[in-house]
Amino acid sequence: MSAVVIISSTAAAFDELRSAVATRAPASGVIIIAPRPNRSEVGAFPGNITSGIRFIAVPARDESPARRRLELHVVGRTLLRLSPVDRGRQFARTVGRSEEARDAIAAAGALIAADRDAVLTVWRAARRTDSSVQALFGLAAGTALIRRG
Repeated sequence: MSAVVIISSTAAAFDELRSAVATRAPASGVIIIAPRPNRSEVGAFPGNITSGIRFIAVPARDESPARRRLELHVVGRTLLRLSPVDRGRQFARTVGRSEEARDAIAAAGALIAADRDAVLTVWRAARRTDSSVQALFGLAAGTALIRRG
């Protein structure tokens, strides 16, 4: 099996991602693409490679007070989702600008979107790569794929 690439738009999910795949990482490895955690999100940044899991950090998004106010209401969340400042779109652009992330995605055998905002990134990547690449949503599906080998 080629490398499994897990894409997460939140840095806070790193510990969950690492523990989900640490049980049985394929020989080709697991690559996690996510924003670099800050100290409040993860106690100690694990470095680039941890027990067969490679971590590619992309820049984290900035949260504005206006965005937080809009997200409090259904209409505001809908407007944000339809606009270019949608978190999923911003994250897809951020990953697309990272050469290291693009190279990892191009060599992947499976792409896993760990959260809702990573789905657009995985969908775009799956369309641009070989048709044999599996695209999955959720850590449960990704963990099952890794365990199957």
